[in-house]
Amino acid sequence: MPRITRYSILLVVLLLGGAVLAHAGTAGPTSTRPDPQRVTGRSASAFSARPLTAEEHALASVQLAGQRRVEALMRQLAGSTQGAAINGVQRLVEQAKRETEVQLLQTKSTFARGRGDFAAVRDLDLRIDQLAHPRPNAHAGEAAAAKPAAVEGGRR
Repeated sequence: MPRITRYSILLVVLLLGGAVLAHAGTAGPTSTRPDPQRVTGRSASAFSARPLTAEEHALASVQLAGQRRVEALMRQLAGSTQGAAINGVQRLVEQAKRETEVQLLQTKSTFARGRGDFAAVRDLDLRIDQLAHPRPNAHAGEAAAAKPAAVEGGRR
């Protein structure tokens, strides 16, 4: 009868492990997302077939318009070679993104008002005001005032 050593067992485990891994590699990528039909008994098309609500449609419309505006500016940016023009287009991109965010918040506020969710309206309107009228940081002004003025030659 053959004698089984530790090395023989290790070799068998490694070979079997390699075979299992090789087989798993040919099975394709595995998904960690649950199968909707197995979880709920409904097919995946039942989830995607739900029509958008009026609010979802309005938000998607605002978001799509903002994306298109930013994409057009990005194409313009790709064609720019001068530093000043690039900086100007970058500022326009940032402005377009802020304006899109304000429009999204205004749309949410309108629908929240229609639902009678006045707490959400208050929060959304406050956020809109903050984006539309940014306030300077109070601490930045204090830090600038506390910093001593530079004197010519580095002496006081």
